[in-house]
Amino acid sequence: MKKLSILLILLFVTTESFAFAWVHTRDTTIKELVQWEGISPNAVITLQNGTKCYIPTKEKELYSLALSLYLAQRKIEIHCHETAVNIGGYPSHKVHRIIAR
Repeated sequence: MKKLSILLILLFVTTESFAFAWVHTRDTTIKELVQWEGISPNAVITLQNGTKCYIPTKEKELYSLALSLYLAQRKIEIHCHETAVNIGGYPSHKVHRIIAR
């Protein structure tokens, strides 16, 4: 029993824990939407506070929602992944969820 307890403690201490962190913005609008010509895998949106997030264009429903919210200038709440990647020269976070207000 003592060996099992030690093994479980070591396993618990050495196991990585994964946590998700988000870039979360409330009551904002999409200030700019950037889409490149041709077959572009991503579109970048810039929020009113300057935060940039990207949407893979293969996610057509999410991309269409963002485009319609941009054109209507509707208030949104948006969650983007914390890790930023370079998309066409824009350091951007991948969109996780958009809530229209």
